[in-house]
Amino acid sequence: MKLISILSLVLIVSCGTKNELDTPAPQALAGTPELVAFDDTLDVGNFVEFVSPKIVQITSGENCSYSVRTRVDITNSDHISNTIELKIRKNDRANRRNSRICPESFGVNENTTKSYSYSSLAKTYSERRRESLDAEFFCLKNTWCKRAELYKQRETFYEGIKVDYTEFRIVNKNGRVFKRISWVAKDNLFLNTIAFQLKTWSGSQLLDYRRATKFSVKNQ
Repeated sequence: MKLISILSLVLIVSCGTKNELDTPAPQALAGTPELVAFDDTLDVGNFVEFVSPKIVQITSGENCSYSVRTRVDITNSDHISNTIELKIRKNDRANRRNSRICPESFGVNENTTKSYSYSSLAKTYSERRRESLDAEFFCLKNTWCKRAELYKQRETFYEGIKVDYTEFRIVNKNGRVFKRISWVAKDNLFLNTIAFQLKTWSGSQLLDYRRATKFSVKNQ
């Protein structure tokens, strides 16, 4: 339960930290399609499945921990009309260390299909990649961050995908120091940040994370 309380504290303080797969808000499709360079990683048949944590406080005041699994499939892509369709499915599972008073699920059971303009989705995914590669940009996008700097960067592989591994040193507005570790797909916009971890700088306590557990891309 100690980890749960730490998670709860940090996720409240770091309200800008993304602890779920954030799909961009639907936008009205432009009447005249924009001229954009289409990326073949944003194509029908590609999918990715992420796992991330969620802390829920129930009416008794107990903090209950859950694992949220999110799967995103590209189900339609129309380059001519500049539209792309995503099928988004979410479900949750209770942490085995939860108190017995915590429910088995907190009610996540999403199964929706959403359409976006290709250009807006590509912009969102590009910004998500940049957040894991550019420490200053990360700080601009996350309100809890006071300053951040790139501490380490190298090329490596994540489940066969070539990635940039980065570590940021982040100071929040209360002066606490954290480490954010990211694995960023080098040649795949759809996967963008494949995984990240947020830890205390001096310890190994895992405070937040997201990781891809399954994915399929045609240009592997």
